[in-house]
Amino acid sequence: MFHGKPLYVALAQRKEDRQAQLQLQYAQQIAGLAGPSTAIVPGGYPPFY
Repeated sequence: MFHGKPLYVALAQRKEDRQAQLQLQYAQQIAGLAGPSTAIVPGGYPPFY
C-alpha cells in the first residue's frame, strides 16, 4: 500500500515480448479446455438448476 492505494509493479517488457508471452499462455489455456473434460459438481448441489 502506498498512500492508502495498492501499488502495482510489473516487469519492463517490449510489446512484442509481452504479446508473444500472452499468446502462448492463452494457447495453453485453450488447449487445456479443449481436451476431454468431466464436470465436477460440488457435493450437495444438483447438476442442473
